[in-house]
Amino acid sequence: MKKYIVLIIIAALLAITGILSRGYFNGAGRPSAPTTGALTEAQAKTIAEATCIKGGETLAPGTYNANTKTWWFDANLNATKPGCNPACVVSETSGTAEINWRCTGLVTPPVDQKPPVTSGATVLDLSNQGLDKLPMDIFNRTDLTVLDVSGNRLTGALPSQIGNLKKLQVLDASNNQMTGIPAEIGRLTDLQTINYANNGITGLPNELANLKNLKTIDLTGNSYSTYDMSIIKKSLPNLIIIGERK
Repeated sequence: MKKYIVLIIIAALLAITGILSRGYFNGAGRPSAPTTGALTEAQAKTIAEATCIKGGETLAPGTYNANTKTWWFDANLNATKPGCNPACVVSETSGTAEINWRCTGLVTPPVDQKPPVTSGATVLDLSNQGLDKLPMDIFNRTDLTVLDVSGNRLTGALPSQIGNLKKLQVLDASNNQMTGIPAEIGRLTDLQTINYANNGITGLPNELANLKNLKTIDLTGNSYSTYDMSIIKKSLPNLIIIGERK
């Protein structure tokens, strides 16, 4: 009887060892990357290359957005648009891909050309830095007119101190993992463009209705409350809503 028990224990240990070696460790003995969603990065990249890429164009390594269930590949395309940072976006749900141009209006001047100097107007570009939180000192820069924090790993909502940036005209927080928009944004009455595309936004603060200069808001790829938006639209009837839910 003891012999059978020992054999069962040995078999169980061998089975566990096999599972660990296959599922949790790669060939070098290091933990493997966890499986993300239904599509692996390699499968998503194959779809992206078939749809978005032509001769001589390339894709960067992919980033997975769990909120929108999409893979994002920064794309080096032959055809470009000023002020845009294109990515090929693969939907895990449909298995299809499309180009998201991610246009912010920010145009980088040639290296031999100095950018025009506008009194009191400054741009802060923190896009694609892998940030999971923002340095708090940026909210002391009250002269900012453009803040780009897109393509990071920000969660939750931007700090309430965003309300300090009274001169802000463009806010790009797209392609993060945020679930909310702080009410303090309603203090930024100079805002003209807001981009929260491809986050996990579920609710909209009523304070957005205070932004009388707001022309465009991009909420593509979010599951925000249509009721919240209906309240905001009453105060901003001419607002252009990209990715509006019906």
